[in-house]
Amino acid sequence: MIMVFAMVICGAVAAEDGSNTGGEIELQGEPSPLEVDEESSQTAKNEDNGSKSKELVDSIIGVKVNYQYADDEINPGITLKNLSGESIEYVKTYDAAFKGYKLEFFYPGVEGGSKFKVSVTAPGYITQEQEATVNKHPTDTTDPNLYANLTFNMKATENYRLGREVTKKADELLNFATADEVLCITTAGVPKLNGTTSEDVIEGILNQSNGIITDGKGNLLLLRKPPTEPVNFAFAVKRGSQLIMAYFYDGSLNPAYVGTASANMSENQWRDVTHKLGKDAYDITSLVNAWAVGAPTDLLKAAAFHGHMCDGTISGYAITEMLLKYYPPEQETLTHRGAPADHTFYRSITIPGDSKDDAFLYILNLTPGKGGSLSGYDTSETGATRQMAAFIRWDNKLKTGTIIILNFDRAAYQKDFKNETGQSPSSTTPHDHSHDDHTQEHVHTDIYPLRLTTWLLGKLNENPEQYIEIILAKEGLTEESYYYLLGSPSDIKNPDGSVRIPAQEAAGLDLEYIESLDLPDAIPADPSQLESGNLTPEQMKQIGIDAANLAKQIFLDEKGINLEKDDRDLLVQTSAGYVRLNGQLTDMTMDGIFEVLGSRLSRYTLLPMHNTPWNPLYFAFTLRGADGVIMDSIYMSYDPDEHKFWVGTSAEGKQVNNIGPEALNNPEILEDLSKNVFKEGNFSNIQSIANAWRNDPPFDQLLTFLFHDHACPGVQPGFFITEKVLTDFPLSGDEHYYYLAASIYCKDDALIYLMGISPGTGTYMSNRLLDEDLFDQNPDLPGGRDEGLLVVWDPATKTGQAVVITFKWPEFDRTGLNTREAIREAQIAGFVALYKDEEFARLTAPLQVSTSTPKYITEAEYNTIRRGGFAQSNAIQYLNSLPYRNRADLIQVPGGDHSHNGGHSHDSTGGHTHDGTGGHTHGPCGHIHGPATMGHSHAHAGYGPGHTHASSELGADGAEGESPGEGTAYEVTAGSGSGGASSNLPNYAIIFGLLGISALAVFGFLKGGLGPLRK
Repeated sequence: MIMVFAMVICGAVAAEDGSNTGGEIELQGEPSPLEVDEESSQTAKNEDNGSKSKELVDSIIGVKVNYQYADDEINPGITLKNLSGESIEYVKTYDAAFKGYKLEFFYPGVEGGSKFKVSVTAPGYITQEQEATVNKHPTDTTDPNLYANLTFNMKATENYRLGREVTKKADELLNFATADEVLCITTAGVPKLNGTTSEDVIEGILNQSNGIITDGKGNLLLLRKPPTEPVNFAFAVKRGSQLIMAYFYDGSLNPAYVGTASANMSENQWRDVTHKLGKDAYDITSLVNAWAVGAPTDLLKAAAFHGHMCDGTISGYAITEMLLKYYPPEQETLTHRGAPADHTFYRSITIPGDSKDDAFLYILNLTPGKGGSLSGYDTSETGATRQMAAFIRWDNKLKTGTIIILNFDRAAYQKDFKNETGQSPSSTTPHDHSHDDHTQEHVHTDIYPLRLTTWLLGKLNENPEQYIEIILAKEGLTEESYYYLLGSPSDIKNPDGSVRIPAQEAAGLDLEYIESLDLPDAIPADPSQLESGNLTPEQMKQIGIDAANLAKQIFLDEKGINLEKDDRDLLVQTSAGYVRLNGQLTDMTMDGIFEVLGSRLSRYTLLPMHNTPWNPLYFAFTLRGADGVIMDSIYMSYDPDEHKFWVGTSAEGKQVNNIGPEALNNPEILEDLSKNVFKEGNFSNIQSIANAWRNDPPFDQLLTFLFHDHACPGVQPGFFITEKVLTDFPLSGDEHYYYLAASIYCKDDALIYLMGISPGTGTYMSNRLLDEDLFDQNPDLPGGRDEGLLVVWDPATKTGQAVVITFKWPEFDRTGLNTREAIREAQIAGFVALYKDEEFARLTAPLQVSTSTPKYITEAEYNTIRRGGFAQSNAIQYLNSLPYRNRADLIQVPGGDHSHNGGHSHDSTGGHTHDGTGGHTHGPCGHIHGPATMGHSHAHAGYGPGHTHASSELGADGAEGESPGEGTAYEVTAGSGSGGASSNLPNYAIIFGLLGISALAVFGFLKGGLGPLRK
């Protein structure tokens, strides 16, 4: 659409009211018509230009932007500053004749020869800055205005070029245009490439595919990997029954494999795939085949989070469908239709190690960091199995709940598969995704698992319930039983301070106890009452288009601002991609948002917020002001019954409301925002991530906030613990991490997302120990808390390296912060700065991370740790009781070893191990005595002085520990110098001589307060 824009060419005179509300300025004087593209026309955001003196001269800088990839049509971000670096407001228009942008501005004292700085940004491109010198019109001496022209030839980042070029290469090999469907799987995002996170690679893939691959279509899968993993790509095309794949390893443009990916491939073809893809063979081909047979998008994304598609992941999905069908959350409706609020919330309890657990985390948003999942430890002695999942539907107001235990009958479907196909697992490679000894990265040498998984998806598409058993479903679970199963690190108290539920460790999935409760049967819901939507993908996309256009209209009406496409200061947050409309997935709405506003995840401008399937489909549009602090926001949710949007409105009748730090520090405004604007109960989730985004966090930190579904101080220790583990204990060979959480709160979600561990792979378990057993146990770090126990396990040698990790909160200056939300916002901003190695003014004391001196452990000791220790000692106490040995001695003990609490066991060498305190080990090299305790400590769940635990400690809004009290600095205490590096050296005896020097296990480096010291 073309419009006429009046532009001053002689003597700038202000509008009669002398002000600009942020919309297009109607300047007076002799106008000259100038054709511009209305879609690209926008003024400076959120600010008043103020009164303009008649003596001021209008300055106009023409800016042309050329991109390295000529087909990139990106509206660039342009910043104008004076030579002192102060921002200058301007009116930006696109001149079709000029084929560039014109920046029009007033600046006091400007004259011919005055200089300004102009910088240009665009997603996937390196930011450029040039100096502009304004001068008089060269031929028109009567023109009082000043002019300058600049041309920016934008260069793509290395990561963006890789994304474009690898997609181009895949297209040449596979011919996307002739395919029925196209899929891309990549590890890009969190993994580091060229020194940065690799989100630009994703941007390159999307732009090069030119709409064939999009966020909304669900054909871009981000395979969750830690920062140290390589950036890999798999592109697949489907043509009828053909399934062809091109695989690129570690950023290479030369494919490692091009050929069939079908589960129907021959054994010889499968050997070729495994030879060329290695440990990625099953991960990639399982996802490709699941996509090809029509697996739903949320299951595909859950499998990508888990690491692959397998029978365990599928069973987890089927169990969630069964749960929601027969035992859905109990809800009420707010003042407008389509806005359910939960009376109840779920908790899940499992024995970790079965892949289904990761499906619960992802699809039901039952992450340990929010208190939703207790993956527990091995409770098989109670009759529970890894295939079981217990769910508690808990009403925190009534203090009662329903407990449901579901089981996936793995033997039944394997029997059916054999009957239908004649295939059975190889005797040497039985298929069981319980992950007892392997992580999700082990190599399947037999094609049987791939064929079985693909067949199973087809079966569950027909009838998701056919292999699910309801073990029990009982009403009337009491608060005592709730905390017995889930644990409580501190006493649950009544309002008068008396103890209602004493602190206790989590019992986990204690099936014998649950069955002994003798509760009445729970009545299942009637599934015939479930609504089923029938929107087409284009209709779902239109919802996103309508939401974006409605936001544009509201901003224009209330603020006079015409939202600009591709604006890096405009943030869209949405529950799309997780929630469902009458059972239908909502991913396509994100393509609608992108079409109107150019917002997407790889640009940091569209953030899908982790949600449960039954929550409202909402959109929050937030515009960051020119001052970087004002955050003008619109909140709306979609009513599927009325087919329209409900828009949050303040008590003053405003639909655009500031949610920035100033608003958060005003109790009256906070109440208005919570009760009237964001009345669906998600204000804290939305504003916390929006304000964290305001400070430009790194991509991996931002993704972790999204996985956690809000930003908070409590999630932050996970970033720094992960960073220390990946730095000091790097993996080699077939090693993998195992983490036993002792204090469970928000930080666990960061550990899971970034470290590559999870309950479903058996590499994350939660013990939930008592506060009194966690605080101040590490003499080298007073005031710290033991967060968990890390094992670097080597399945080849069946030995591991184990440490206890201790964290101490930083401290902040809270001066001038009047509300809890303002305090939290300042702390989050501080953590973002620390993670970027930037100074933060409010920091008064650094955070600290330490590890105990590493101990080598045997397989028997490892299994004891995974069982949570013994009745009289938890896993951390058990580790502290073990002696110091070197790995060489443990490997030399033939036949392994096994331990007894308080005693010893003989093996074929005559060696034995004492498990009591001060125990020792006999072996070929004599024996070594170890101290009874070593570096053990406690930490509080992140609350400052004066905090008391409430009965809602495990409530619906998350685990305790979101607010870390005073603090923010980052001091990392390294264990034994380089930690895990010692496991890669040949002379273990020498290394352990060094490990005995406790001073080496104390302080590493500071982060925050003393400036960036980390390289």
